[in-house]
Amino acid sequence: MGSFKLHGKFRPGFRRFKAAHFGNDCLLFYPTSMDIPPTKVPAYKDVEEYLVGGKLTGQSYLGRSVFRHRMVSHLAPDEGLDPIFHNGQKNLIPAVFCHGLGANNEDHFGVCMQLASAGYMVASLNFIDGTAACSRDA
Repeated sequence: MGSFKLHGKFRPGFRRFKAAHFGNDCLLFYPTSMDIPPTKVPAYKDVEEYLVGGKLTGQSYLGRSVFRHRMVSHLAPDEGLDPIFHNGQKNLIPAVFCHGLGANNEDHFGVCMQLASAGYMVASLNFIDGTAACSRDA
């Protein structure tokens, strides 16, 4: 991912959480200040869960190393919103990102990060109906 570049003027903030009602995995991306130093985070939070889920959803051809070694850079995990959103100078634009059939929310960090760098707050959740690749939530 050395050639990945953000095109917006904000550093993407990032949080992982479980949805309160259904308990599915969710990722939240939002605009923070570019002054915050970026951090690398693992793309997949639970490798063993994804390996078992890959077998359940027919994605078992994905190798262990894909899940263990993929890191995502340019993020500011658990930081606050950029101040211009707090003081009302700019409106925060909400968006929901749907990963599509045969994927999961952790496969699309780049798209969600670009949207957050442009001023969007992006919620990306895993489907729990068995269509998310590598999901065991179903």
